[in-house]
Amino acid sequence: GSFVNLTTFYFVVNWTPTLFRESGLSGQAATLSTSAVNGGAILFGLVLGAYCNRVGTRNAAASTFVVAAAGLLLMSLGDGLLVPMMLGAFLAGAGAIAGASSLVMFGAESYPTALRSTGIGWSLSAGRIGSVISPWIVGIPLGWGWHAREIVLLPLGPALIGAAAILLSRGPRPARP
Repeated sequence: GSFVNLTTFYFVVNWTPTLFRESGLSGQAATLSTSAVNGGAILFGLVLGAYCNRVGTRNAAASTFVVAAAGLLLMSLGDGLLVPMMLGAFLAGAGAIAGASSLVMFGAESYPTALRSTGIGWSLSAGRIGSVISPWIVGIPLGWGWHAREIVLLPLGPALIGAAAILLSRGPRPARP
């Protein structure tokens, strides 16, 4: 989960302004898209704990991947339309950035107490690998002449697979007496 999350995070943060510019929007709109990404992360981050309590950390963590994927798709399909692209940036930020917290909460419930720190540490380390290879993942299609509209769609499939993997995982275990 963390691998896909941080890979998606870097796509969102690094390619959103480029997508806005390539779509014909102004430099000001491209700059504001970064605010939309971070605004989504902040607002969703504020309600994430309550959301996890309401639907469970497994469902919350899985849904953040779906929200990020929806945001990326909306940005790509918006192609020069300011409102859909800003909404997509907002959703992508909410899912990709705030979603990292839900993965830690899910991990905290999933690992036995004696292994919790190690398990979450390994998970976050896998995430860092995703952030390191993100530029390499982008470099290949860039060499083929892809545009930002196609580049932002690259993490779409992995994000949905990440959601499915979380839903299919064993997840939180009941506490032992």
